[in-house]
Amino acid sequence: MNIIRFAINNPVKIAVGVILLVLFGLRSVFEIPIQLTPSVDRPVITISTQWTGASPQEIETEIVDRQEYKLKNVPNLVKMTSTSSEGGATIRLEFPVGVDKDVAFRHASDRLRQVTGYPDEVDEPVVTATDSDMEDTIAWMILSAQDGRDVATLKTFIVEQVKPILERAGGISEVPVYGGRDREIQIEIDPHLLAARGLSFRDVERAVKRRNRNISAGTITQGKRDYSYRTMGEYTSLKHIEDTVIAFSEGGTVRVRDVGRVIDGLKKQYAFVRSKGKYVIAMPARRETGANVIKTMQNLQEKIALVNREVLEPKGLTLELTQVYDETVYIKSAIRLVLINILFGGSLAIGVLWLFLRSGSATGIIAVAIPISVVGTFLVITLLGRTLNVVMLAGMAFAVGMLVDNSVVVLENIYRHRAMGKPRFQAALDGAREVWGAVLASSLTTMAVFLPVIFIQEEVGQLFKDIAIAIVSAVGLSLVVSVLVVPAVAARYLHISGARGDTGGDHAWAFGRWVAALVGKINNRVLSRVAVVAGLSGVSVLGSWLLMPATDYLPAGNENLVFGFLFSPPGYSIDEYRRMAEMVEEGDPNDPYDGLRPAWEAELHSAEAAMLPPVDIPIGTDRKRIQTVTPPPIENFFFVAYGG
Repeated sequence: MNIIRFAINNPVKIAVGVILLVLFGLRSVFEIPIQLTPSVDRPVITISTQWTGASPQEIETEIVDRQEYKLKNVPNLVKMTSTSSEGGATIRLEFPVGVDKDVAFRHASDRLRQVTGYPDEVDEPVVTATDSDMEDTIAWMILSAQDGRDVATLKTFIVEQVKPILERAGGISEVPVYGGRDREIQIEIDPHLLAARGLSFRDVERAVKRRNRNISAGTITQGKRDYSYRTMGEYTSLKHIEDTVIAFSEGGTVRVRDVGRVIDGLKKQYAFVRSKGKYVIAMPARRETGANVIKTMQNLQEKIALVNREVLEPKGLTLELTQVYDETVYIKSAIRLVLINILFGGSLAIGVLWLFLRSGSATGIIAVAIPISVVGTFLVITLLGRTLNVVMLAGMAFAVGMLVDNSVVVLENIYRHRAMGKPRFQAALDGAREVWGAVLASSLTTMAVFLPVIFIQEEVGQLFKDIAIAIVSAVGLSLVVSVLVVPAVAARYLHISGARGDTGGDHAWAFGRWVAALVGKINNRVLSRVAVVAGLSGVSVLGSWLLMPATDYLPAGNENLVFGFLFSPPGYSIDEYRRMAEMVEEGDPNDPYDGLRPAWEAELHSAEAAMLPPVDIPIGTDRKRIQTVTPPPIENFFFVAYGG
């Protein structure tokens, strides 16, 4: 084949190509986005509507029912789920995989604009082409007070001073704030004073709404110019609200301050967050799509240190912003494990080759194929816009054992021609030319198994597409290496003992002769051949059956973070929620291992238990009960309660 002759006669060009492939592949290793699992794209449209102060029943009747009546006719809609809560509603529209999300977004927006009859206080519905269930939360942070006080009153300060700094971290898309109470200007009306003036609460409401807005006053022409005027009426201080005129009567002007008072207060609390027995404000950090998780986490941690140093400490607040969950710890551990497997797998493959070839030059030539193919695969991953994740690295680990197959076949045939006495260049050309078709067919059959996975659009296809890409890319590159690189290197560096023109070589090994003799004895009799095949097949089937683990969709990871949610019947007060939360945390006072507190104090219990002398356990003692003395430690714990 001319391309093989070209590779043998132009080793510098082949070397330059290999160097460029490795160079750009190594650069891709540092540029490729890193995340835990592949991104699974499910077309989901979310519609959020806010109606401050409304009950869930009112929201369902006045908003959700009207929207669902129009949205049920959206093309390609598979499932529609609505949730009504205090002050707002959310409708989630699911579409089949493969549907253009932009088209679905446009259809949903068009249908939503046909909904009419909203109450005056309802905000404009917000349509987003995102799924809150799929948000990529890479970190959790809590803001707690060192003196143990409730930090719910600081939510406005956090939203205005802390949240913007954290969201400016490179790669962070959003940092929501949970567990606090928003600022609210409240007007407390004395009903007796109001009734004495012949007014109602509706009169106060209309007066405040009429006053608190900016109105365009049109334009006035003066000479060559038109001047636009606008009446500025929005409130800027509490005094402006107190001076608002409600009505004019015979006794004089009635203002807000005459019938009540204005308070700069906080909204009613419907939920709270506790962490390890303390009230805290929780903030999850969500990553931008395609951002490198490792770099994003470094940027976020720098912003956390900045907040503690320049925002909280100068104000003398006994507050601390602490990161309690870091997804990169799990990601780094998983990626490190897979990389170690790739390293050991490659080393083991090279060691087995040397064990049987007993030739340093032949083993070295084969070993070249592994790093070239692996590093080149990173370049292919980057060019295809994929991410480096555990699934991708698992595919590369699977492919390591396949990378040497093509090179071994080509080198063995070159070795055979060299042993026949041919010169190195001629042996390399003839040996590679004879088997390149078989090598191509073998590679294509392997690639054909995984290529269909790339074109599966469903969730499973998106999840395992990275394995297929890794294996197909690695095997394809190994084919190129075996046809171009191996013959060029073997033509110059392959040495065998007894070949014409060689000054040295490797000697035969007794182990090889022993293996050859054993194989010869087995092949001498039909019964022995059948017994070996049947025995090895039986051992393989039995071993696979005994060692087969439990089947699951995805492996369960060990992320050291626990969420607890408490939902009670409607109508319970927030004080009742607090009592229930403390009861769940503390458990039975007479049982030191009841409740949730022992879970996050388990590390302390384990340390104390290690310092105690051994204790004899009486016969008949429940062993399971003894094991609860040192439960597995939980480093991070959240307890969230929702009330209404």
